[in-house]
Amino acid sequence: MTDIFTILPYGKNKELIKLSRPKKAILYYLNHSIDLITGAESEENITTYLDYLDSKKLREESSLFEVHHLFYELSDIILFDEFKSPYKNLPLAIKILYSKEEKLEGVKKRSRIKLSNTLSPDKTKYEEGFFKGREELLKGNSYQFNYTHHFKYSFDGSSAESFIDSFMALGDKLGQFAHLTYIPLVDKVIFSNSPESLFQARVKSGSVECLTTPIKGTVKRHASVPISRQWNELKNDLKNQGELYMIVDLLRNDLSSIEEPTAQIVKKKTKLLVPGLIHQMGVIKVRFSSRVSLGKVIRSLFPGGSITGAPKKSTVSILKELEDGPRGIYTGSTLLIRKNQIDCSINIRTADIDLKYSELSYGAGGGVTLMSNFSDEYTEMHDKVASFINLL
Repeated sequence: MTDIFTILPYGKNKELIKLSRPKKAILYYLNHSIDLITGAESEENITTYLDYLDSKKLREESSLFEVHHLFYELSDIILFDEFKSPYKNLPLAIKILYSKEEKLEGVKKRSRIKLSNTLSPDKTKYEEGFFKGREELLKGNSYQFNYTHHFKYSFDGSSAESFIDSFMALGDKLGQFAHLTYIPLVDKVIFSNSPESLFQARVKSGSVECLTTPIKGTVKRHASVPISRQWNELKNDLKNQGELYMIVDLLRNDLSSIEEPTAQIVKKKTKLLVPGLIHQMGVIKVRFSSRVSLGKVIRSLFPGGSITGAPKKSTVSILKELEDGPRGIYTGSTLLIRKNQIDCSINIRTADIDLKYSELSYGAGGGVTLMSNFSDEYTEMHDKVASFINLL
């Protein structure tokens, strides 16, 4: 059996590295877990996993390279201390401890993957959910909700190697928090080209600097229009500005709740270019003492406010009524722990690829406020699908 491995870009030059030879790889559910190397089932569960995160200090140096995939449904445990999803046997987290790291060369030539769309959100049904959510805004139960849907694609003749080559051929189109994990036991590939971070932690001068960079506000990139003109239109748009400022404030509060130091907004609004799109992004940072644990940060920030809305708890409850299924790895987070550095993504532009059934599942959506227009939001969702699918 081929071992589990993860490939990701690292550093300013986005050098590809491969993490392999896992010492441990565990898939956690609510009441049990599965060893992804041997297939053995264990009584260890999601509580065991969260205890592990609570035991790790942010400044603790790890001798192994750790990759953790947090599924969106873990938010039930984090926010409500109970599993509220009607879909009971869902994966909640994966922990992989790797013993080997090596540099890889990017792929120059590769075959395009032929995808056939088998499921897209019905526009009428999308509209119903949009206006049902808008009623919650009018009642004051939410100020912004991130309304998402799944798209499904079938593919023929594409193996894990096809998707691996596709990832490695992205080059400068790789998002800063992109990653690919192959799990042969369950015939799965997690393929993320995420540009968004839940947080980054670095040890500096005896304390830990923690940074978060929420994304809110999107326009489709048009090659015939100067980027400067499109950026000016985006940053001066009141609806998009309101979306961003709301989430920046939410995350400033989330960061400030972890320890006494108050988080500071470094950049209220800055430009982020990704394939086919222009985003608005905020930057917030804080310094923590050596006492702060990884678990404390995850419990305070997960799931990311940019992919839920505000206020977080009530909005997550509303989304359960609006959305028609679990999000899974999409809008969850992936943690990379490498020596004394921690990078944690938000898994947008992320696909769950089932090799056994030749199916790719991809989620997309956007923030909805009282200023949002139904047709514009529906179009933006499809633009975000194209931003990912067109690269394969």
